[in-house]
Amino acid sequence: MKSVEIALVVTCLIVISALVAGCSMTEPHKENSTKVKVLVTVLPVAGYVQAVGGDRVEVFVAVPPGADPHTFEPSARDVVDFSEADIYMTLGKGLLPLEDNLVSRLSSMNPRMKVVETAPGITLLLSEDEHEEGNHVDNQVPGAGAEAHSHEGPDPHIWVSLKNAPVMVNHMYDALVSVDPANEPYYHANRDKYLANITLVDNEIMEVLNKTPGKKFIASHASWGYFARDYGLTQVVIGQPGKEATSKDIESLIRAAHGEGITIIVAEPEYSRRAADMIANSINGSVVMADPLAPEMPGELQKLAKVLSGAGLN
Repeated sequence: MKSVEIALVVTCLIVISALVAGCSMTEPHKENSTKVKVLVTVLPVAGYVQAVGGDRVEVFVAVPPGADPHTFEPSARDVVDFSEADIYMTLGKGLLPLEDNLVSRLSSMNPRMKVVETAPGITLLLSEDEHEEGNHVDNQVPGAGAEAHSHEGPDPHIWVSLKNAPVMVNHMYDALVSVDPANEPYYHANRDKYLANITLVDNEIMEVLNKTPGKKFIASHASWGYFARDYGLTQVVIGQPGKEATSKDIESLIRAAHGEGITIIVAEPEYSRRAADMIANSINGSVVMADPLAPEMPGELQKLAKVLSGAGLN
């Protein structure tokens, strides 16, 4: 497991370097010192943008740390600030109601703002409320643009995937070059270095999780569908999306966990872990914390993979 730990350290160092001074030894063009202002919806996407843009970008995040992207509503003052962005790098139409609303409002406030979707090219998962013995089923749907809400439609958590990340990063690169062509070599070098690191981490995760094929885990929220798909895992979600788990939900999951040998429950900082603790106590399992809104997603996914493999448990 030393190789996994080393790769995690490398990942963190690379992203920290991106946040402080860019990801590349290539220097940005000095004639235009004005930074490109980029708005994103969630913090992990900001990490991707910063890795490519380095010190040529100023990134704003619509949903603050600790808030729920599914329910958060920005203030009028926030929206005015957001309207100053040169680019709004969205997930994609129909993935988050908040995002669709912001695109409509900001486009009228600042017609010059470039709106760039990062989902095109990604095979989306369809999240449906299919709960049999506590199981949540994710179905694949191609493309983007379908209507979405808390109970059905495409799974919006596209950033929680190292298979999706290169698609998103390439859209970001193209957008930055389109508004700042003089610094194309800088963005190009940053992108290539970051994508190489994503590939490294992805390979490390595959190596770790190949030892536990088809493993199931319980999740407090349906955030990890793309991660599970990427590595042949199954995410079993507690209760109904957007609702507190009922006693019936918990009892159903306990039966399923006993029957299928599930021992790990993944909880998130943004949600109550009460149901997760109840299930863990009943099955002699473990509750682990993982954050789908972490600023450094490759490292967060690597830590989660280590835990699901059993190596990260005490």
